[in-house]
Amino acid sequence: MSGESRPGLDRAELIMLAGAWVAPFNSYFEFHIGGLPLLVWGFIAGLVVIAVYRWQILLAIDGPVLALWAMFLFVLLATALATPAEYKPYGIADVVVLSLNLAGFTAIRCYYVMRPEAWSRFFAALATSSVCMSLALVVRALIAANNGQAMGEDSYVLGLGTIVGTYTAAFAAAAAAAAVFATSRRVFMFGLVAFVVHGVAALLALARGPWLAFLIAMVVAIPITAWRFRGRFTIQELLLRGVSLLVALPAVAGTMFALSPLVRELVAQRFFQLVQLDAGTGWSRLVMWQAFLRDAERSPVFGHGAGAYREISESMGVHGTVSENFVVEIFHAGGGVSVLLLLVGLAGIMLYCLLQPGAGRRPAHTAACVAGGVALIIGSTTNPAAWNGLFWVLMGVVASRPLAEEEFVPAVARSMGRNAPVASTRSEVVPSPGG
Repeated sequence: MSGESRPGLDRAELIMLAGAWVAPFNSYFEFHIGGLPLLVWGFIAGLVVIAVYRWQILLAIDGPVLALWAMFLFVLLATALATPAEYKPYGIADVVVLSLNLAGFTAIRCYYVMRPEAWSRFFAALATSSVCMSLALVVRALIAANNGQAMGEDSYVLGLGTIVGTYTAAFAAAAAAAAVFATSRRVFMFGLVAFVVHGVAALLALARGPWLAFLIAMVVAIPITAWRFRGRFTIQELLLRGVSLLVALPAVAGTMFALSPLVRELVAQRFFQLVQLDAGTGWSRLVMWQAFLRDAERSPVFGHGAGAYREISESMGVHGTVSENFVVEIFHAGGGVSVLLLLVGLAGIMLYCLLQPGAGRRPAHTAACVAGGVALIIGSTTNPAAWNGLFWVLMGVVASRPLAEEEFVPAVARSMGRNAPVASTRSEVVPSPGG
């Protein structure tokens, strides 16, 4: 890029990196308004990217981005036309939160498509910050247990919960996949350590849905990624790394259990309840979702508008509830059209990440994005994680990785009428020692 545009790009990247550092701690401080700091950040990041790139941003918008914004438009229209007046303020608030979350997602997606050489810095900042966040969560949970503050037997006895469990499980899946497909010892060790830290935090969340999401992500993502990188790794190599992960987490968790009998008892109880839907909140959520789906059948194409599901939950005697399932809520709010667009958007993101030519450059990064993305999407179907800005930050990371840098950057340069130095992005084509 030209020298006169460089300061603006630097400021834009600082905004992005600030989001990467702050995003994981959004869960630690338990902001309940859709992740308020990240909503503000998403709004600012969107404005900055538009200001810096103006019309060039249109080149970075692809099918998944359009599908997700089209889903939003259908939900918006359904809210304006169909949400009952009593629940319309809730519906408007939901629409605003969703728009700001999508703004943050789109800003990340578009910025790093236009500046692919900066993506690894964002990824490293987010990975490091997430490890610090999980460490802080583990310390907080252990202090609560040792001080006798843990009361009752549910997902929040240690101060964590299902939403935190979803994010830590997604980070654990990403770290495990990165370690399995690492191309250097340094990346493998970082992935191993990150997996143990996130895995312990996920265990202490005592949330069965995220545990299942992690297991499913491993079963789905690892074989698919191994197929994608067939010939790059031997079966023995992958198995040895997988065994290392399976040994490391139980060893650390076992030490923790030995030091805290209360933690050991709570985790064991939740594991025994893993497939018992009538234990805890599992059965009540299923009943609630079935009621939402039955009501949605009255308007299966375009839905009843955002916030309208609260009428159903209150009729069941559950006041102030949330849907706990993003797909079910979108179906009730925007109908089958919105659900179809949502699935197209999320599936497109995952396929883009796995199959683009850039996927082969850094297998560890690609594997981390695929496994983490799968765990995140599955986990959000058991709790309201998708209304928290961190969900869309992580999806933005997945959506913008990997990139065919040598193809896109010259197109951007031509559209801007400048002679952008392609050499600055060519250096990204050759995998670095860091993976």
